[in-house]
Amino acid sequence: MIGHRGIWHRGSKAVTEHDQGTPYEEDTWRLYDTATDFSESHDVATRHPQRLAVLQELWWHAPTTCYRSTTAHSSNFRECAPQTD
Repeated sequence: MIGHRGIWHRGSKAVTEHDQGTPYEEDTWRLYDTATDFSESHDVATRHPQRLAVLQELWWHAPTTCYRSTTAHSSNFRECAPQTD
């Protein structure tokens, strides 16, 4: 991973921009409700911290069948779901 990241899941999209040379854990994530804000104009991360936490967890532990973008503005996002046995 060299930079920006993003993930989409169940109508929410989380994205972050990374400054090279800083720890990834220090990145600030933004959250968008793509069902009501298709232009991604309103960051709702502070209003929905639990939803953001779910997407962050999915980013770090997503199955290989889930597309995770390393370009925050990619149009190739696909829904991710935890795999179950």
